[in-house]
Amino acid sequence: MPAWSYTALTSFETCPRKHYHTRVKKDVHEAEGAALLLGSAAHKALELRIADGTPIPKTVQVTTKGGDTAVAPTTGWEEMIQKIIGVSGDVFTEKQIALDNRLVEVSWYDKTAWVRGVIDVGVKSGSKVLALDYKTGKRKPGSEQLELFAALVMAVWPDVEEVKTGFIWLKTNQIDVDGFTRAQLPEIWDKFNARVKRLEIAHADNRWEPKPSGLCRAWCAVRSCEFNGDRG
Repeated sequence: MPAWSYTALTSFETCPRKHYHTRVKKDVHEAEGAALLLGSAAHKALELRIADGTPIPKTVQVTTKGGDTAVAPTTGWEEMIQKIIGVSGDVFTEKQIALDNRLVEVSWYDKTAWVRGVIDVGVKSGSKVLALDYKTGKRKPGSEQLELFAALVMAVWPDVEEVKTGFIWLKTNQIDVDGFTRAQLPEIWDKFNARVKRLEIAHADNRWEPKPSGLCRAWCAVRSCEFNGDRG
């Protein structure tokens, strides 16, 4: 089975059939929407600001191949970045983490990689780490993704005992933070192992059942599925 990520896992859980066609067999390609492109552009602007001091533009704007446009004002972004890089410790950005099934760090493209994740920005200060993820969409506090971030960080830094993870909501300049300790690691991994096991079984059996929902009618790119509302 290919290495999983939080995005891949939630893709499978949303609909195994769609996950198979878009991420496993890859015979269905979803067009990149304006929102997705805007998120990538925002991430890049913030990465460059932290990595080499490139000023954040007044707006981030993208246009899809189909001509759709999305614009995000960057008011307040510099102030948020200043708060993060002002924290005492070593600042990192776009940190790629890959672990094998023993939870030992491997290189990003290593064939033994079991799970992968990217920390958008963070600060390591001794036995404590702040790890944050940029979000350009609507604010949705709370997510298992924050638990995975903490587990990944503690796997690559054995000296870390406490991790604060959070989302930076770029639309509203808000930050939601949660905290985790090394004592919680077994519980976190047990939770993800149970979810990943279902994905592993699907790969082993090559069984990808559809999971009908309201998304089938207008948003699914898998036209061959019997539940797709736009098959005609």
